[in-house]
Amino acid sequence: MASDECRFDRLTNGLGAAYEILRIGFKPFSCCRLIQSSVQACRDVVRMADIDPADGAHAGLIATAPPIVCESPFSEARPRHMWAAQFSAPHAIAMAVFGVEAGPDWFVDDWLNDEIAGRFQDSIELGSHSNRGSRHGTHAASACLQLRDGQSFERHVDIAEGDASNSMRKSALESKFLRLASSVSGDSGASEVIDNVYALDGAESVRPLLRLLVG
Repeated sequence: MASDECRFDRLTNGLGAAYEILRIGFKPFSCCRLIQSSVQACRDVVRMADIDPADGAHAGLIATAPPIVCESPFSEARPRHMWAAQFSAPHAIAMAVFGVEAGPDWFVDDWLNDEIAGRFQDSIELGSHSNRGSRHGTHAASACLQLRDGQSFERHVDIAEGDASNSMRKSALESKFLRLASSVSGDSGASEVIDNVYALDGAESVRPLLRLLVG
């Protein structure tokens, strides 16, 4: 496992008292954590405007994001393969805006090569901020959508949904798990896993859950 913010001293910090597993984040979007706020902000402004992103009603979409997001590989508008796509802010924004279900579908050739989505990705302008306006860290982002009729819509996201300090809603977490696990365990099997997880506090043993996970 690797991280761009690795701090080995934290491995023993509060050993036996502080449980970092309680600070795990779960990403709602299938992309790098650095661009989650940008994707959420852009998706939200398009929803606010109530437009079809494919019909060309918008004159421009500006995402103001951390400086690193404005550089390669994050700024790559037309990623050619899955690895590039998971780091591409324009691609991730387009997938969220077009309503493509987060997960493997974001990286299929049909979407990577879709010309309508590609033109939308080309229209996204990335601008950097200094991070000074954020109270909670470096990943805050804003989006401004300009329509051809003169209307504009803005959205700021200080902490992306799914961050450890802004957890996904319980229903959203369940939906994500069911969507990803059902292909392996089936719908009923995935639901049974959830039921067993919620019952752990009163369970005498974790073996029933482990049997479900192992299959």
